[in-house]
Amino acid sequence: MLEMIGAEWFKAFKKKRFWGMVILFGLIVPVFQLFSAGFLSSRVTGTIVDQGNTAARAIAEIASPYSLARNAVGGLLPLMLLPLAAIVGIFLIGEERTFKMWKTILIANPDRLKVLASKFITGMLILGAIILAGIVGGLVFGAIAIPLGLASSFAGDWGSLIPITLLQWLVLAAPLSLGFLISWLFASPALAVIGVVVLPSLIEGIITASLLFQLNRVSALNAAFQADRLKETLTEWQRFFFTPNLNLGQRLIGQSLQNFGLESGLPANILPSIEWDKIWWSVGAAAVYALIFVAITTWSFRTRDIHE
Repeated sequence: MLEMIGAEWFKAFKKKRFWGMVILFGLIVPVFQLFSAGFLSSRVTGTIVDQGNTAARAIAEIASPYSLARNAVGGLLPLMLLPLAAIVGIFLIGEERTFKMWKTILIANPDRLKVLASKFITGMLILGAIILAGIVGGLVFGAIAIPLGLASSFAGDWGSLIPITLLQWLVLAAPLSLGFLISWLFASPALAVIGVVVLPSLIEGIITASLLFQLNRVSALNAAFQADRLKETLTEWQRFFFTPNLNLGQRLIGQSLQNFGLESGLPANILPSIEWDKIWWSVGAAAVYALIFVAITTWSFRTRDIHE
C-alpha cells in the first residue's frame, strides 16, 4: 500500500491546484496580513486612537508569528475547509472516472480496499501539507514582522494552537470522506463540488426551517417564551449538524478576541472560545460522520461494477 500512497502523492505533487493552495496558505495570505498590519501601523500608531497601546496590540494580533499561524488555522482554513475537501476528493476519486482510469486501475483486480485506503491516506496527507504550509508561512513572515516593529516576539498560546491544529486536521477526515463518496457516486466534478460545499448546509437549513413549524402561533403573551424555546431547540439540534462541528480552528480566534476584549475593555464575544468539552464533542460528531461516509463509500467501491 505504501507504493500506492507514493504514486498518489507523486501524482498530486505534479498538480498546479495543490501548489496553488500551498502558495495561498503559506505565502499570499500571510504577506497580505503583514502588509495590512504595516498599513494599519502607519496610520494609527502614536495617534489618539492608540490610547492604552490598544492599536499596537491589535497590530500584533495580525502580524505576530503566533497570530499568523493561528489565522491560517482559525481564519483561512474554515473558509476553505469544504472546498479543499471537494478538490481533493475530485482529484483522487472523481478524476479517475472523468479520464476513464478506473478500468485501467481495477481491471488488474487489485485489493479495492487498499486502493481506497491509499487514496484516503494521501488525501489526508495533502490536507496536512496545506495546513503545515500555512503555519510555516505564518512563522516565517511573523519573524519578519518582529524587526519591522509590528510584533515583539513569538509568544502566544501555542499550547492550544498545536493540539487544536492536530484535531482540526483529523476532523477533516469527515468532509474528505464525504468528498470521496460524492465523487465516487457522481461523474460530474460540478455535482461533486455542489454536493460537498452546498449540500450539507442546504440540508441543515431545511432541518432548521422545519423546526420553525413546531412553534405555536405567536402572540404578544407567548412571544418571549416561543423565542427561548426556538433558541433552545436550535442549539440542541445544531450540536448534531455536520458543518458546525468541523470548524475547530475558529475557537483559537474566538479565544484571542475574548482575551483582547478583556484587556481592552471592548466587547469581543463574536466567535466561540476554547471550551474543550465542546471541542471533544465536535471531534466525536465528526468521527461519526466520517465513519458513516467511509462505510458507504467502501461498500459501494467494493461491490459496484467498474464505471466508465
